[in-house]
Amino acid sequence: RIRAGILYSVQQAESDGSTIVDANILLDKAQELLQADEQLIFNIAAEMLKDDEIIGFRETVALATPQDYVNEQIIWGFIQNELS
Repeated sequence: RIRAGILYSVQQAESDGSTIVDANILLDKAQELLQADEQLIFNIAAEMLKDDEIIGFRETVALATPQDYVNEQIIWGFIQNELS
């Protein structure tokens, strides 16, 4: 249930036009949705990161679904290529 709530929270942010979600905002939204212990949600989100169910961006606190992560990497690669 909590995994599904976390994924739902990411997907809701995506439906609002975001492909990357701030982890702190995501956890707050998931906690509000699930009415579950914040530490439990954090622990399950950490497991989801480890299992690649959600992907974290290096040097940020941003998260994305695996598909959006790939899309962002493609866009970033394109931008880097165009700027070089």
